[in-house]
Amino acid sequence: MLRKYYYLIDHNGYLFLESTKHKNFTSRFKAVEFLNFFYDRLKINPGFTTDERDSASAGIDFAERDAPGSYPYCSPCGKEMNYVKVEKAPVIFHTMDKDRLYFAGDRSLPFSPTLMRYNHEGLFYPLEEKISKRVGLSHGLIRSTVAIQVFQKLLITESSFEWKGKVYEMMEYNGN
Repeated sequence: MLRKYYYLIDHNGYLFLESTKHKNFTSRFKAVEFLNFFYDRLKINPGFTTDERDSASAGIDFAERDAPGSYPYCSPCGKEMNYVKVEKAPVIFHTMDKDRLYFAGDRSLPFSPTLMRYNHEGLFYPLEEKISKRVGLSHGLIRSTVAIQVFQKLLITESSFEWKGKVYEMMEYNGN
């Protein structure tokens, strides 16, 4: 029999068991190896149906959570299936260090300011093609605290920012 677990990726990119009562910095998963393993397998849930999208976004009662079709993502692991809901995005860049954006545990991408995008939900950065295909999105979300800490003058105009003394224009991200 397949064991099922239910997770949530919050707006900070933190991973929690969905049943965790108090979701905060101390109750999130922190083990780097586990997070890398989990995110390396994260993909669109093939059982997620269009009819269930409304119930997924409205939240599901724990009594109904055995309906894996209400979870847009999954992360298979041997004889276990991990079903995942997200508050904002499946991939959220949680840290920036030495011109690299980090997500999951310690997975990272080199940062290039010319690749930044924006929309009303935040700042976005392109994912590697293999990740993009698995999660069905071309970009990951940059955590707001990272954007505030890293960019000296964020949004000089609606679509520009300063990075290392140079101003860059951003294109709008349409969510694909």
